[in-house]
Amino acid sequence: MERHAFNVIPSFYKFQNETDVYTDSRKDEIIELEMKNVFTRFTNDIIANCAFGIKCDSLKDETNQFFTMGSSLSAPRGLNVLRGILAALFPKVFKDTMLLREKENIVRPDMIHLLMEAKKGRLRHDNEKTTENETGFATVEESSLGKTVRKMELTDDMIAAQALVFFFAGFETSSTLLSFLSYELALNPDIQSKVQSEIDEAVNKGNGKVSYEDILKIKYLDQVISETLRKYPPGYVLTRVCTKDYKIEAKKDNEIDFVLEKGCVVSIPVCGIHMDPKYFPEPNKFDPDRFSDENKGRIVPGSYMPFGIGPRNCIG
Repeated sequence: MERHAFNVIPSFYKFQNETDVYTDSRKDEIIELEMKNVFTRFTNDIIANCAFGIKCDSLKDETNQFFTMGSSLSAPRGLNVLRGILAALFPKVFKDTMLLREKENIVRPDMIHLLMEAKKGRLRHDNEKTTENETGFATVEESSLGKTVRKMELTDDMIAAQALVFFFAGFETSSTLLSFLSYELALNPDIQSKVQSEIDEAVNKGNGKVSYEDILKIKYLDQVISETLRKYPPGYVLTRVCTKDYKIEAKKDNEIDFVLEKGCVVSIPVCGIHMDPKYFPEPNKFDPDRFSDENKGRIVPGSYMPFGIGPRNCIG
């Protein structure tokens, strides 16, 4: 991959042409950044906080336990090592956290709390709806299945397993996506400048603080992320099991009807569909305007699915 330079949001960083280093005008230094490493540490801390209620700063503390365990899980050396880590480390972290919360009556707005509430039958679905314009394309449409209130038979081991799946779904995939995004911004400085101006405006409007709701309203940022997900979908192939016989009727004279039988495995080539010029003209071109308010209505339903579709879409 060819190496390119891009500017980051703080104005005192100046990147050099055709390199991946920047100068800090405050110190007159040149510092080299490996973006995948930076984003991996960032996504690790986000998931640690949001899912498990664990605070860590992997950019400053490069050997913290949570990041070390996460890195081992994402790049295991053999199945036995993976099983050992799962059995010995992560369940203990989750169970200790749950026991402490039960004993001290601690409540944190994270995934473990939601699963603990579901176990007790106290989980309620939020019926408040958000408009499409507010959420954009880079978010997942929630399935209507599973919204009935009922007590779930969840064990502590099941809660630990769900939290671990959440970690896997968001840790490596999100950092890889952000790496591709930074690469495209380096190749397209005009797009970089436009999205940076939009982010600066949001930061200034919030006096240096930006909420989750504020981020959802940054439209061009959503378009840039959506286009990155189109070109580099983390789930490049989806695998599903057919739950009932389904007939695909012939459309042309030289075709015949085809029946997908119940129980067969169907593989959906997401990357191939995203790069099909029939759905996305000039598919190799990085064009966030595909997802603008003016153009998004032209996207064929089912042709864009970076998170999958329906009740089995990606939780990450």
